[in-house]
Amino acid sequence: MRRVLLLQLGEAPDPVRAAHGPFASWYERSWGGPLYHHDGRAGGRGPDPRDFAGVVVTGSARSLVAPLAPEPWMDDAADLVRRAHDAGVPVLGVCFGHQLIGHAFGGRVRRNPAGWEVGTHAVTTTEAGARDPLFAGLPRTFAANFTHEDDIDPATMVGVPLATNERTPLQAVAVGDATRGVQFHPEITGAILAAYVDARRHILGADDVPVRDAPDGARVIDNFRRHFVDKT
Repeated sequence: MRRVLLLQLGEAPDPVRAAHGPFASWYERSWGGPLYHHDGRAGGRGPDPRDFAGVVVTGSARSLVAPLAPEPWMDDAADLVRRAHDAGVPVLGVCFGHQLIGHAFGGRVRRNPAGWEVGTHAVTTTEAGARDPLFAGLPRTFAANFTHEDDIDPATMVGVPLATNERTPLQAVAVGDATRGVQFHPEITGAILAAYVDARRHILGADDVPVRDAPDGARVIDNFRRHFVDKT
């Protein structure tokens, strides 16, 4: 299997990690094999993306929303994403990783005006998204799992919108041929999501969060592997 970089930018809350393991294990389960881990929170230039067949950028509990952000390591991670993009190395950003792609290419990350989006919710591809290999074989509207408070202001994003829903206008984006971001979490199962809801219930203030497995949303990682990484 060709070597793929997991650019890790966060970790699960302690109760979630104790029950379900660390972030990296979720991505490796979804990927179907080992990934090369690099902790981007350490800052610095990081690995050369040209040494990898692809880059997967994880979520994070940290925020790119000004005025306290971006932190220096976030700009370093954004630089790695741009270097991968310029070299034609496929990139998939997930949640914070999706927002980091927005930041890397001139978009503004904001607090979502609709508030937290947590649970299992519907996502609908745009016309461009329906044609994009990232969503190959998926219905136009499918279920995905979420836990995020920030999003990319769609008015500032230079990429092509691939998916949307009524709560978060820019659910997926394409930048060029091989850089993709999704606001939802294809690596999170229903059981992991339920643990997140329990861990964050004091923040959410809600008891009726819908939670289940979302196999269509989860297929995005396999599509990225098959249609982007394996074809480079």
